[in-house]
Amino acid sequence: MKNAPAFRWIVAGAVIAAMLAGAVSFRADAQSEYMRGDRMPYDAFDRLPSTDLEIAGGTIHVAFAPGDIALPKEKVLDWIRMSAKAVSTYYGRFPVSLLRLLLVPVDGARIRGGTTWGYRGAAIRIPLGRDSTEEVLRRDWVMVHEMVHTALPDLDQRYGWLSEGLAVYIEPIARVQAGDLAARAVWQDIMRDVPKGLPESGDQGLDNTDTWGRRYWGGAMFCLLADIEIRKRTNNRLGLQDAMRGVLAAGGLPRAFPTVSLGVSAQRSGGGRGGSTSSSTGTAFDSSLGADWAPDFSIYDMKSVDDVLDAAPDDYGDAVEHYVWAWIDEAEGTIRSRMFASDLGIPEDEATGAGAVRISEYLSRDLVIIQGLGSELRTTWSADGWVRVAGRVVDDGVRRLD
Repeated sequence: MKNAPAFRWIVAGAVIAAMLAGAVSFRADAQSEYMRGDRMPYDAFDRLPSTDLEIAGGTIHVAFAPGDIALPKEKVLDWIRMSAKAVSTYYGRFPVSLLRLLLVPVDGARIRGGTTWGYRGAAIRIPLGRDSTEEVLRRDWVMVHEMVHTALPDLDQRYGWLSEGLAVYIEPIARVQAGDLAARAVWQDIMRDVPKGLPESGDQGLDNTDTWGRRYWGGAMFCLLADIEIRKRTNNRLGLQDAMRGVLAAGGLPRAFPTVSLGVSAQRSGGGRGGSTSSSTGTAFDSSLGADWAPDFSIYDMKSVDDVLDAAPDDYGDAVEHYVWAWIDEAEGTIRSRMFASDLGIPEDEATGAGAVRISEYLSRDLVIIQGLGSELRTTWSADGWVRVAGRVVDDGVRRLD
């Protein structure tokens, strides 16, 4: 049969094509699992290989989604360290005590954007071009831009221009201050790009004109003018950087922390000294409580954060409050905790002020407490029996206790 060789080549070509299609499909499926939808796949951190980076008072938990990348892993981690250093230089410290960072290999040789969330703790997802080079990472602005987002509380959607504008404006300045970028190049870029944020015909102001130019460059223009005005009014002693450090010091914390609740157990703790303040970005609280005023808890020292996360509220069902905890970083005083109070009709409390008091007294030290869906409490312990509690927490609703 004269056409047999040709036939065999056709069959072989079809088989190879099918295999390649299957490989491409497999890679696409693996990639899409971590890129699907508009929510962060937080559960991915429980099963993916990861590395922890300690950065200026914070920890970055870096996870790599399946897929090959051309650069050695250490080069990628150097890029993350460089970006985190720039943000820490601008703010005086890393904005959050714990950041989850998910890198997803994708086709190409560039950084294809990024997204930041905060509804279960500060988290960033970055699509990383698998063929990216060291030069691509060195010149990248996306990582710093996304990390800047973690320093500002969540804002209503109509104020997205402030969130994006700050990230656009601060990112290059932070990189200049860290020695990663030339100041001259930054101002040339600002002069070139800021006009993209100017209002056009029919503009209804930054709050009500959600176009790309107004959201990003209109917001950056606002930040530039605010920086100039602050410097004019203070004879150049202060600038926008000082204001943003103040926001962070007052409890800026990750995005998606709209309101505050001290937790039902804290409401039973009696009196205290201190108070709370409200703003358009939520309520920040700051109170001092006597440790002996807080209710008693059954405190459980868990071996690891995973043990805390695996704890089942149904296993803690008797008529006391149960507080489970483990160290995230003992040297820094950061813990992960959960509180169960089924006797109060609360399977799990989002953030327990009285629990923060008790665990600080129990450990006799200042603490940073990560609890619930992403709440963060900070305590200052005093040997005379007082514990100061401050922070910002996720709103888990209002309940009345009879």
